[in-house]
Amino acid sequence: MLLGGEPGIGKSTLILQICDKFPIKENILYVSGEESAEQIKGRADRLKVKNENIIFLGETDIDNIELAINEKKPSLVVLD
Repeated sequence: MLLGGEPGIGKSTLILQICDKFPIKENILYVSGEESAEQIKGRADRLKVKNENIIFLGETDIDNIELAINEKKPSLVVLD
């Protein structure tokens, strides 16, 4: 699924809310090429995201992203 829109309209916020509703026991790999782990964590805290199975990866290199997917074997991958 592709979620598009202008910068700043809330795509990353919506994605975190979706991740929060994902089954808790399932791992999610959240890849961000623009925002740091601290920025994503701050947003997750403000949104009261409770899912602790979200694995964050700050990366833009597709080879490294593919490697992380193969290593972590997440049930859901978010590319933000």
